[in-house]
Amino acid sequence: RRGAAPETGELAVSGSPAILVTYHDEGELLRSCLGSLAAQTRPVGEIVIYDDASRVRPEDHIPPDLPVRVVRGGRNIGPAKGRNVLLDETDAAFVHFHDADDAFAPDWNERVSAEIEGGAIDAVFTEVSSVTESGFVRDDVLGLSRLASGMDLVRFCIQGSMLVPAGTYRRELVTQVGGYREMLWQSEDWDFHIRLACARPRYRVLASSLVRIHLRAESRSQNVSQVWGSAVQAIRALATEMPVEYRNDLSEASARAGSHLFRAGATADARVAFELARDLGTPVHAGEPGLYRTVARHAGQEW
Repeated sequence: RRGAAPETGELAVSGSPAILVTYHDEGELLRSCLGSLAAQTRPVGEIVIYDDASRVRPEDHIPPDLPVRVVRGGRNIGPAKGRNVLLDETDAAFVHFHDADDAFAPDWNERVSAEIEGGAIDAVFTEVSSVTESGFVRDDVLGLSRLASGMDLVRFCIQGSMLVPAGTYRRELVTQVGGYREMLWQSEDWDFHIRLACARPRYRVLASSLVRIHLRAESRSQNVSQVWGSAVQAIRALATEMPVEYRNDLSEASARAGSHLFRAGATADARVAFELARDLGTPVHAGEPGLYRTVARHAGQEW
């Protein structure tokens, strides 16, 4: 019976994905994350944490009676490498990567596992909500309804951002696409999902917000120059790997990255992004005001 509750604890975890958590000094937020796993309506299976050379060790923030294995790194290597380490630590058929400061809805495992057990899929994508430090909550962060309505998965991943906790994947598919690109210090999840989408996986979409991410001032993603500089690195690599039909999409992405970099004061990096955008195609500067688009088209994006 698809989606029916298992009758034993052993069955409850046998089809569940391995949950692979990258951790770097999140402290009590890790306890909240793991607590949301302990509260699942269907018990989870394997949980592995990669401790990326933290000062605040994760062991003090693991709830009792929750089976968690910790892999300790000797130096800070970043999430891309950390997730590849975690991938090598499990033999589970399906894997879910997760950040230590994000929490699960109580029925996350029940609903995702039901889709996996439905058969013939490589990935499950769920919607994500966000909460700020002031308590403001936003649902439907990813806009997965567009994907559910038939939008091309590759273009969806290029134009938006399929965040780390949104996906659960067949482990074989992740290894097939080479895991995470380790040269990227940021935007590694954006690059990963584009490459994964290019493999044309069979996937299901759950439009409910089953994961909640915490937006914090000290989080890595707040470093605008690093995020968009790494995105440009990724675009340069992707342009040599992807079908030519997506070159204009990558051009638009590079133009967008350059705009963010310029506004952040990283003008030299922005110029690199603008040049790459021109090399790849003709960006239309979607989302920018009409005057911006006109000037960018005729005088160049820096103007």
